[in-house]
Amino acid sequence: MEMNLLQRLTAATTDAERAAVMLEMSLSALAPAVQNALTAAAVPHWFDALFLEALLAAESDDLYDQLLQQSFVELVPGKGYAVHERTRISLLDKLWREEPERFMMFSDRAADYCESRAKQTDAAAWQAEEIYHRLVSDPEAGIAGLRGLATKWANYEYHTFEEIEYTIRLAEEQISAGRLSGTGADWTRLWQAKLALIFGKPERAAKPLSQIQSAPDSDLLLAAEVAQTRGDRLAQSGDKVGMESAWRSAYTLYHQLPDGKGQLDAYLLAAKMRQEGLPNPAPDPIRSTPLTSTPSRNALQLIDNIHAAWIKGVLSTSIDNNINLELARDAGQAANLLFHSPQGADRPVASGQRLAGLFAAADRSLLILGAPGSGKTITLLQLLDELLDQARTDSTAPIPLLFNLSSFGSYAQANNTDLTSWLVEQAYQQYRLSRPTTREQLALGTEFVLLLDGLDEVPVEERETCVTAVNQFMQATPTGLVVCSRIGDYQALQKRLAVAHALVLQPLTNKQITAFIDQFAEPQRTMMLQQIAADWQLREALRSPLLLNLYPQALPGLFTMPDAAAATYADSVEARRQSLFAAYVSTVFVQPESAVSAQAKSANQDAANFQKKSKRWLAFLGSRMQQAGTTLFFVEELQPTWLPQRLFRQYRGIYGLFIGVIVGLIGGILIGLIGNEIETAISTQLGGPSEREFIRLIKELNIGLTGLLLGVLISIAGAFSTSLTTSLKWPWLRAGIGALITWIIVGLLGSMSAGLKYWVSLGFVGGFVFGPGLIVSIGNACLVFNIQLRERVKVLRPSRQRILQFIKKGVFYGLIGGLIGGFVGGLSAGRSTGFDIELIDGISGGLLIGVMIGFLGGLLGGLIFSFLDTPHVDERPDPGRGVRTSLGNALLMILISLILLGLPAWLIGQRFGVRTLVFAIVLANVLPIAFSWFGGLAWCQHWALRIVLARQDWLPWRLLSWLDDMVSRGLLRRVGGGYIFIHRSLLEYFAALEEGNV
Repeated sequence: MEMNLLQRLTAATTDAERAAVMLEMSLSALAPAVQNALTAAAVPHWFDALFLEALLAAESDDLYDQLLQQSFVELVPGKGYAVHERTRISLLDKLWREEPERFMMFSDRAADYCESRAKQTDAAAWQAEEIYHRLVSDPEAGIAGLRGLATKWANYEYHTFEEIEYTIRLAEEQISAGRLSGTGADWTRLWQAKLALIFGKPERAAKPLSQIQSAPDSDLLLAAEVAQTRGDRLAQSGDKVGMESAWRSAYTLYHQLPDGKGQLDAYLLAAKMRQEGLPNPAPDPIRSTPLTSTPSRNALQLIDNIHAAWIKGVLSTSIDNNINLELARDAGQAANLLFHSPQGADRPVASGQRLAGLFAAADRSLLILGAPGSGKTITLLQLLDELLDQARTDSTAPIPLLFNLSSFGSYAQANNTDLTSWLVEQAYQQYRLSRPTTREQLALGTEFVLLLDGLDEVPVEERETCVTAVNQFMQATPTGLVVCSRIGDYQALQKRLAVAHALVLQPLTNKQITAFIDQFAEPQRTMMLQQIAADWQLREALRSPLLLNLYPQALPGLFTMPDAAAATYADSVEARRQSLFAAYVSTVFVQPESAVSAQAKSANQDAANFQKKSKRWLAFLGSRMQQAGTTLFFVEELQPTWLPQRLFRQYRGIYGLFIGVIVGLIGGILIGLIGNEIETAISTQLGGPSEREFIRLIKELNIGLTGLLLGVLISIAGAFSTSLTTSLKWPWLRAGIGALITWIIVGLLGSMSAGLKYWVSLGFVGGFVFGPGLIVSIGNACLVFNIQLRERVKVLRPSRQRILQFIKKGVFYGLIGGLIGGFVGGLSAGRSTGFDIELIDGISGGLLIGVMIGFLGGLLGGLIFSFLDTPHVDERPDPGRGVRTSLGNALLMILISLILLGLPAWLIGQRFGVRTLVFAIVLANVLPIAFSWFGGLAWCQHWALRIVLARQDWLPWRLLSWLDDMVSRGLLRRVGGGYIFIHRSLLEYFAALEEGNV
């Protein structure tokens, strides 16, 4: 064997032949296991002990030590060792020629190992090495990886063209060795040309484009991409004629792709051609039908409300929208917004390109991804603005509705429901849309486009459920859908949305950061440039448009931070983010005071502590919003769940006092005003004091004062009942015990108003006759926990069917109530005239009154509840409007009750000769219920909660003035009748603050 090698060495005529023979001679001296290890180690460009172990798929410490002793293994600083390049090439050629399957096995193991290391270190060398091996073991995956890696690197200026070119050179190594050919080689050359164009080097793109050999019919997508890239190169070279010809060829090839896979690419290319002033090759896909009549008045009102809330209220004043970012790629800048599709390359979204067009071309399903503060919500709002413009001028265009998914998890968990039910509820709460109508329109799929922000804001444990619900909704309805999420949180999901296309926001480049800072005057400009030059962690934090825009305003605060904060500032990129927020918040409180600011300060009566208190209030607001899973705060939606358990009794006591005062005064005033007739009627039936004695009693006690005193005492009963029942677990038990306590107190007070002599019988009768309304109101106060404000009662088109249902129920319950009331009244009157006569009269009269009152009550209930559910779109609401309207509705129900029930009761009383007695009985029971059920109870709950929050100094008493002041300072924004933090990151910053350290 050795003689044969010596003969071959002597016969060799070239250095390559002699090197190959000498390699064989060296290998023949090695054990087979060492030969195998050496061959495996030659596959990558470097190796270490762990890399070799991965290649051999076995422990290899001894083999590793033996390899290091070989003369053709050399040290690679910072990486490990490598087989000498000439020896390596010879080994790889031999392995590929004789054992290609073994070569691919080693390449696959090397690619997997490099992928794992790249995830750990994010080093460019590991990423490039992975692509190098993947191109051989799995060419399709290798090409996809090369495309993704090149696109990603192109959007970070600290990845240089030389680094990307190194990856291409590694791919060319496989091509030159014959291990990568056909379309795989052509895709590699295509991306070599694309990367040259990305970095403004059109001269370097010509050669790889000319080397592409695949025929158009073998890979239509490749042919289309090549034609478009040639057009891009000619555009950079100034050849307009050649550019147009190449682009039109690419446009035709995209349309020839099967199953419409090239539709989106064709649209993007057409948009680029229009931007260059070339004739439009195709109609705009945004509108497939001609314009029809304008939308209805209700639809226009809804469109105006959405525009006022989200476009004027947020987009037009957004901080990170102030950065003038040129999104089109040019010679020195990469795109910040990429359009990702399943096939083809990620496309840069050019400046001025319509997002609505991308949405239409993507079959009306889109995902928006980006890092925190990268501008995801702003991009979503820009799309919303364009879709609103379409809907305003075309009645066939769907109306876009924007929702935040943050509350879906808790809602679905509590209600065991799907996405449709959550959407229906959100549409009602945010846009005042009728629940039944919204459900029908969502099923049709043509009336609305849904823009869902904040998938990452759904609690982690509910996020997978949310994705499943969205996918099920998309399968059940053709409604257009856009979902927005932080890219890291989305990539961590096990399940993915059934959305094929995505807009991916890229971090800002160094050049963009510098260009933004250059807009400022000296010395601020120089100060900022020096800071980011000396602090790479700060520069990384400023790749977020949000933080970059905060930076100039936060700059004074950064230089005046205490030593402890400055030490924290030096820790990490995340510490920079937190320090920027802290500095920004500090500086907004030293701005010149606005009129609103002065009003808010005077309202708090302590200007020196205004900043400290505001930070504490913002921390409380942010933490409670985060716990509630919402980013939009409405004053009307303050809930008792914001309170700790220890304050529930105090809260219930206060609102019980409120409801008791109001409903008690209603009953007390009525009793006081007609006390003479009441006392006369009852005392006569019970054999009580004479008329003369009662008149003297009235003069001594003053009936009006007695009535008011009765109302105050009942209010105390209400506070006592609601506070006492706080600890009871079951709601209906709370209501029952609260009602029983109130019944007893009403009976006792009723007996006291006529004298203790008749307290047993008078207390029973008085409690039954005058107490039910108060009892129901206080019992309801004990039962209800969540605040449900009645925000509107509009007289439009009441439901006839529902009115009839309420009338039937009213008559039925009226008969029962009349029978019981007549029976009790007959028993009471029987003491003087005989049970048989009075009992019959009492029952017959009670039935008649019950039927009349039941009919009128049913009519009233049917009208009211029909009005509450009538489809209607209100004008843009003001903050706190629901609280005011809730009280107004309660007073309106009292007025309606007086007209519909009080007048008939007065006439009935005249008919039976008791004058105002029936009037008093009816109103004493109806008015408290009307007040409490139709907004009054919620109004009392709201203000009781506000009192507790203000007493704890968690929120200011003049809440609306303070919220408007925070808007003027740039910490919050108005959205219709609600408020949001200027960015979710700022909400998270405040939510994370400990109240004692704010």
